[in-house]
Amino acid sequence: MTPTPPPPPGWPQRDWRDRLLVTLNRPALLRPLLGALRRVAPMLRIGRRVVVTRRADVLEILHRDQDFTIAEVNSPAINRWSGLFILGMDRGEMYDREVGALRRAAPPEDLSRLRAFAASTAAELVDRVRPVGRIDVVADFARVAPTRLVADYFGVPGP
Repeated sequence: MTPTPPPPPGWPQRDWRDRLLVTLNRPALLRPLLGALRRVAPMLRIGRRVVVTRRADVLEILHRDQDFTIAEVNSPAINRWSGLFILGMDRGEMYDREVGALRRAAPPEDLSRLRAFAASTAAELVDRVRPVGRIDVVADFARVAPTRLVADYFGVPGP
């Protein structure tokens, strides 16, 4: 097994729990662990947290956003790293205003166009690095795909 990579610069590494979470989040460990949990404890409570492993249960929780809130858990970290942001908000006046602006910028009827653009861009970027046999996900994909999307969809040229 390869050693656990260090956190990104500036990322807080408070204690052994952070290193354990990084290690456990590797797909080679996570898939069998979650598979076992689905069989023996599909909803596992660990302190104040619950690990939910079945798709139907996850979808139900996502649709009950007023019962299962986001801000208490995510808001402090998101606000610390990027400022007030919609992914750290619970439903409310500010969330409604922000999501309304996003929906006006990218209305639901544009989703099929966006999906097609994302799929073709992803295929092209993966095909480009296929001969090399490896991909730098950030440099070869995560920076390129969104830049192309913004340029194409919003008409804002990239750098």
